[in-house]
Amino acid sequence: MSKKILITGFGPFPGVDENPCTALIDSLAAYFNGSVNGHQIECMHLETSYHDGLKSFRAKLTSYKPDLTICFGVHGGADGFRLERVARNQVNIDKPDQAGYTPILPILEQNGPKQYESTLPLEVLLNALAAEDHQVIITEDAGGYLCNASFYYLMQHLHANKCDSHAPRMGGFIHIPQGQPDTLFKAAKTLIKTAARNLT
Repeated sequence: MSKKILITGFGPFPGVDENPCTALIDSLAAYFNGSVNGHQIECMHLETSYHDGLKSFRAKLTSYKPDLTICFGVHGGADGFRLERVARNQVNIDKPDQAGYTPILPILEQNGPKQYESTLPLEVLLNALAAEDHQVIITEDAGGYLCNASFYYLMQHLHANKCDSHAPRMGGFIHIPQGQPDTLFKAAKTLIKTAARNLT
């Protein structure tokens, strides 16, 4: 049965004028051309903002109802790919977004859970990348910026909708390093194809 896949990537933000996720999302959209392993796939650019960026992302989750969502973001200090396990209800109030907005409170949701866990098959993805000699680890902290925020709201959405007709759904966040576009593209392709094979 054909299912829906959503792939997202952030654009530039203060300190990163050219986010490698932008080119990566374009390359993935052109390569898959709407289909992977018999499933429908859409690729989406996200503005790196707490208002417009997260609003458009959450609206897309509601309208598209993806069965698999993989969000990509860049981690400037990473040596390799970081498969994020935990999304935390936290935010860095000292770091403005691309629109210049800085959150007032150090949490995303006052009454929200402290954390959610990724529902991607992280060990399977790690082994797939390692088999191609990519540097990759599973980490427990997605940070306190838009990457963690999008991860948190993704998992909140999946948790809230886990009992509907489209459940169960998979989703999570992956940090990419500042690397060569060809290397990033090859790894992202592998991640998406591997996750898609695990859709049931």
